[in-house]
Amino acid sequence: MTTTSADDDAVYRMTMSLSVLKHLGLNLYSNLPAVLSEAVANAWDADATRVEITVDADRDRVVVQDNGLGMSRTQANERYLNVGYGRREDAENQHGQMTARGRQVMGRKGIGKLSLFSIAKTIEVQSRPTLDPDDPAAAPGEPVGFVMDLEDIQRQIAHDGSVYRPTPVPTDEIDVQVGTRLTLTNPSKDLRRAGAHIKSRLARRFSMLTDDFTIVVNGASIDPSDRDLMKKCRYVWVFGTGPLADALTAARTRNGDHVDARSGQTPGGRQIVGWIGAAKTSSDLRAPDADGESGNRVAILVRGKLAREDVLDAVGHSGLFTKFLAGELHADFLDDDAQEDIATSSRQGVREDDERFVDVRSFVEQELKKVGTDWNALREADGLNDAAKEVPAITDWIDGLKGHDTKASARRFVARVSSMALEPQHRRDLLAGAVVTFERLHRRDRLSEIEEKDPANLPALLEAFRSIDDVEAAMYYDIVQQRLDIIEKFEGLTDDDVIEATLRDYLFEHLWLLDPGWDRATAPVMEKSVKKIIQKSGGSKDRVDIKYRQTGSAHVIVELKRAGRRVSTAELAGQIRKYYGPVTDHVRGAEGQQTEVQVVCVLGKDPVDWQDYDGRSISREMLRPYNARIVTYAELITRARQNYSDFLKAHKKLGRVRSTIASIESQITERPDPDGT
Repeated sequence: MTTTSADDDAVYRMTMSLSVLKHLGLNLYSNLPAVLSEAVANAWDADATRVEITVDADRDRVVVQDNGLGMSRTQANERYLNVGYGRREDAENQHGQMTARGRQVMGRKGIGKLSLFSIAKTIEVQSRPTLDPDDPAAAPGEPVGFVMDLEDIQRQIAHDGSVYRPTPVPTDEIDVQVGTRLTLTNPSKDLRRAGAHIKSRLARRFSMLTDDFTIVVNGASIDPSDRDLMKKCRYVWVFGTGPLADALTAARTRNGDHVDARSGQTPGGRQIVGWIGAAKTSSDLRAPDADGESGNRVAILVRGKLAREDVLDAVGHSGLFTKFLAGELHADFLDDDAQEDIATSSRQGVREDDERFVDVRSFVEQELKKVGTDWNALREADGLNDAAKEVPAITDWIDGLKGHDTKASARRFVARVSSMALEPQHRRDLLAGAVVTFERLHRRDRLSEIEEKDPANLPALLEAFRSIDDVEAAMYYDIVQQRLDIIEKFEGLTDDDVIEATLRDYLFEHLWLLDPGWDRATAPVMEKSVKKIIQKSGGSKDRVDIKYRQTGSAHVIVELKRAGRRVSTAELAGQIRKYYGPVTDHVRGAEGQQTEVQVVCVLGKDPVDWQDYDGRSISREMLRPYNARIVTYAELITRARQNYSDFLKAHKKLGRVRSTIASIESQITERPDPDGT
């Protein structure tokens, strides 16, 4: 009978390769804050009270120094260099689950230190152990130091994939006096870019920032205000009981802001403590730049450390209000020593199918229903109050509306506009536009109602059209004001050639300069046909000073003469005679014998024959058969200004809508910016 050893008897055998380090260290972490979070967590578990992080982009290195318990050579080998070391399951470690300072241990999988390789190729570790963890004042032990090199590890993997032996640091080169120092060099990321906003991004990953634990980044301490997104929120809902919930509620009450105390009990009977807040505008939570982190998220923290960056993406709500939310929920039951580890390998998320997280998600979903309802009501009330304080005319306008439902709709509309983050001048335009927009939409609904009523109901009909006239007058008033601004610019031009060059193209596209009733050109097919007739009748194909437009019922041929050219009426009549007859015949054939064609000749100077005795009268008679008239550039501008100025003067007593808009403009213009600018 042949005897065999135990190893020979084994049919199957599992081995572990160093290549696991590659997958766990290089591929699970994507950003510098997440990596540094693991180093900070290790410092916390080592009972450090201070962690100093230096991101030195000029020297291409990151240094993490803590004042914790440090480690001996044995501890370095059996714990730190032992990938997968389960501290909480180590029966020989009396502080495996609770540190000597009474802290709950954050680490669990024993792979967090591998994350350092995702941002650097070389890691030097120096540490000086405290011989008695229960006595921080005890004398330190012998220091240890070693260097781990990623390329050496990869070569070892390629060779036999077995044990990797870090390079010892000579004892006389170890200068750490207390705790542990990690020096990361040969970075695989641009530290200048990756280090931007590192202070605030680290702050949001930890909630245990107190006098007993301080994180310093490039010489500046992180304090709770660096992670306090709550200060950007106008409305806050606080969950749970205890010191944290009491502190959150007290802080908001002192500020006079809305705060609602809610139960933190989940559907499964567990307890959550924390808050969800709604910012005044979604832009308040926007990331400072492309590399920054948006504040629009509700984070899940476990044992004071970020466990899931945002739970909103796991719930079924997609309402507008979720774009305004921020918050932090503490759910320590997600990391119970007596239960299976729920964290993913990267420690940046949790398993979503675990019933504990399902319980958290159900809690968030039910609370978001309450938050959404409250948010709509609070935003409506506060938005309207803000608008009324800034522009009292808004209140007068709403009070002037008829019907409870109409006023309620107007209040909601104004509240939404008022809550938008805008500069004062932009807010003025938006509020004014909101009044007109609301009126137009509202009146369209009113018209559909009137069509269903008895036509004999004249009072209702007149009321509707009076309101419509009010809105249209307000809008046309703005158009007239804009046109006057354009006319004033033309009046500022004194050089004839400049006037001609400026007016030529503009006039053809904006015939209101010739007649206020000619707002827009129509019938492009007819325009194309008439142009062909003019060219065939003697007009040059490339001629740019003659145009045809059909606007409304008018058929207009416009001739622009160079500003410096002197012409006679006879010369103009001779040119018009060539095309007037053919154009008129074509237009009447298409639209009826009563249709007339008008000709307008725009000149820079009066015709030479107007200087003769009775020259103007004779000129008019010469042009009468062609329904033609002459106007100079100067007369054109002056006449247009007079026409529109008369309209403004006639409408000084404006309708309700225009009065409201005028009040909004004046009140916001006169009111200084709250920031003093």
